[in-house]
Amino acid sequence: MAKAELFGSGFGGFCLRKVGAFPVNRGSVDRGALRMAQSVVAAGKALVMFPEGTRSKDGRILPPRGGIGLLAGRCRVAVQPFHISGTGSVMRAMLRRPRIEIRFGPPMPYGRLEELLREGGYVRMAREVMREIALLGGGHNGPSGEEISDATDSRREPSAGASGDAETGGGPERPTRTERGRKRNDEG
Repeated sequence: MAKAELFGSGFGGFCLRKVGAFPVNRGSVDRGALRMAQSVVAAGKALVMFPEGTRSKDGRILPPRGGIGLLAGRCRVAVQPFHISGTGSVMRAMLRRPRIEIRFGPPMPYGRLEELLREGGYVRMAREVMREIALLGGGHNGPSGEEISDATDSRREPSAGASGDAETGGGPERPTRTERGRKRNDEG
């Protein structure tokens, strides 16, 4: 899923379609995008979403929107959280090759997500997914320093969501798959 605005440019839209992306209108509940997302998941394919619905301007993780919870709940599927860092400035990325890092966390089984759904609905589920993503990025808090699990504004409409897109920062970090692989090789 990608915001509809990205499909407006000829080359960008062409590239997104080639990798299987489809547009989502972020200003309202996009039922067509929701149906498309559900059909992708029903076909057994991976669906990449960004729970924040936009990029963070200051590198902090933003509150999630409800889309990730809505889709995981409706499709009854596990969620694979991952965090992307090093994408802070598109212009900087064009001028030099930034180091982009993707960290994958353990999958969140649907049983765990279903408990969250019973506790607090799709928004609670989205908050927990975002908390897992935040831990992968070094334990970021929300824009005002609040804990990420309490940062969701439940008045926002459901949108897109399963990776955090923010710069890494301080806090406890989980090792990346590459780092875990190196450690195992060093030990054995």
